[in-house]
Amino acid sequence: MGIHLLLTNLVEVLALFPASLPFPVVTMYNTYLLLDLVLMSAMLVRFHPPLRCWALVANGSLLFLWVAETAWFGSGTWLNILFLLTSALAICALSSAALWHLAMDERGPIDRSPLFWLLLGMILYFGGIAPVFSCFNYLAKQQHLMSDQLYWIVRVLCAVRYLTIAWACILWGRASNVLTMR
Repeated sequence: MGIHLLLTNLVEVLALFPASLPFPVVTMYNTYLLLDLVLMSAMLVRFHPPLRCWALVANGSLLFLWVAETAWFGSGTWLNILFLLTSALAICALSSAALWHLAMDERGPIDRSPLFWLLLGMILYFGGIAPVFSCFNYLAKQQHLMSDQLYWIVRVLCAVRYLTIAWACILWGRASNVLTMR
């Protein structure tokens, strides 16, 4: 999870200074979308191994989609929206399956489970960005001001996602402290 957070912060900081990049910001985001899918899938499989087969099939199919969309539209001018929407749906589905199994297996209150907060953040983020990004490329070309305002929804969803991850980390830290005290 640390590599994922470091990568996310690096991408967002670099996006603040697009003129200093040797490549278009869209290229960086398109590459990040692929890495985000792989890292999210690996994390889901780590915490819920029965998803391994589904994650491998989804990642293989989505990798093909990413390559095809990048080849068709180019990597520097067009955000890979089809890939983004499809991978968001896949991550939501895998996260929902893992959350369902967690709810069935958890002995205590589910909101005390770090995995609950991690999965909830992923479902809220990836489920929320799908409708926002479905019209993003069109709005970016036609209504630049509107696309900038629409992107604030994504920023709020990012904040929610990383706040839930932070809360999950705090709960994991508390749980590991309790285990070491015994």
